[in-house]
Amino acid sequence: MILQGNRRRLREARNGFGFVAPTLIMTLVFVVFPVLFSLYMSFQKWSMLEPPQFVGLSNYTTLINDPEFWQILKNTLYYTLSVPIGIVTALPIAILLNRPLAGQGIHRTVFFLPMVTSTIVVSQVFTWLYEPTYGLANHILKTIGIAPQMWLDSPKTAMASIILMSVWQNTGYRAILLLAGLQSIPKEFYEAAEVDGANKWHSFWSITLPMLKPTLFYLIITGLIGSFQVFSSIYAMTRGGPLNSTNTIVYAIYQNAFEFFKMGYACSMAYVLFLITFVITAVQWRYREFFTAD
Repeated sequence: MILQGNRRRLREARNGFGFVAPTLIMTLVFVVFPVLFSLYMSFQKWSMLEPPQFVGLSNYTTLINDPEFWQILKNTLYYTLSVPIGIVTALPIAILLNRPLAGQGIHRTVFFLPMVTSTIVVSQVFTWLYEPTYGLANHILKTIGIAPQMWLDSPKTAMASIILMSVWQNTGYRAILLLAGLQSIPKEFYEAAEVDGANKWHSFWSITLPMLKPTLFYLIITGLIGSFQVFSSIYAMTRGGPLNSTNTIVYAIYQNAFEFFKMGYACSMAYVLFLITFVITAVQWRYREFFTAD
């Protein structure tokens, strides 16, 4: 009996490993191996056309002493402003969608559509809107008496223009998640607050906002991670210009790897990005108690 039981457990374990083997192999080939290989290459000088040469920490020291990298990091941090701006924009929309409205499902779908639209397509549309001479954005400004802007052609406004596009594209997604958070708040809380004489503003600060803290925490932590990885809109709209004002870390990694053929340097930049993202995420996770509902 014991022998038969052992054989049965062995057979079940073998069958189980057989089921997970395809996923495990794919993970090893397309996740684990690239991560370890890129770490190895970050200590190499490799143009992909010649054999790699071990240079130790040279790529990292060059990166830290490169003023252009610090400008790129500054640009990336600037872009992360799209996260709090987007959340602040999405919250009132979620509150409106939470109210009984005619065609409520249609309204939610319309707000969510930009999120499921390709970023490249959205970027091209906004590039046309931002066109200095014939673009709709400057036409609207002209009708209300404001001077036309250079938008993507000026270092002062290029990144802000991309942030505006990002906020527009992601607001619907954030609003839907906030809407789910709002619908999970028991109505009895609001009824009790109303009995106690609280107005809507007091209810918002004392009930709505505290109960939305877990959703806000999720949006902030995933939004910041995603903002550090911005690439498509930069590639489609500005290619890092003008004057390097919109160049971000991921786009710089792409440039160094596939345009300048400095693969080792690009890998070291990728691991610096990983370290920055890890630290920011760890800090947010450390103080996650602030985002727990009271």
